[in-house]
Amino acid sequence: MTPPARMRSEVIVPLDPPDDAMVDRLREAFQGLPRIVEAWVQGERRTPEDGSPPYETTDVVLVLDPPLTEHPLEDLRAEIAALEKELDRTGFRGGEETHGWVFARDRGSRGTAGHPAVRIYSR
Repeated sequence: MTPPARMRSEVIVPLDPPDDAMVDRLREAFQGLPRIVEAWVQGERRTPEDGSPPYETTDVVLVLDPPLTEHPLEDLRAEIAALEKELDRTGFRGGEETHGWVFARDRGSRGTAGHPAVRIYSR
């Protein structure tokens, strides 16, 4: 499924959260990647603006320090590819288009009352 260019997004309770064994593998991987300072599991309902049906994902949101480079675009793509290569060794995505990585600058509203994300790692 190739996501459309524009869509609305709503944070929801994850529909397919990782089991305990997977959380352990994720934590082990995060310990080997010092840029990852926090990790949260959250669900997301994505509604394409082109009228396609909405779909849900379960994502691991990674708070990075330092955050990803924004420019030039080639550097950003290289950083993401390198991180995903290491993270995909955990098997979390496992070919599932409904599982993904989200890279964040800070924790945002995660962990506040009413936010359905669950912290699974903190340095």
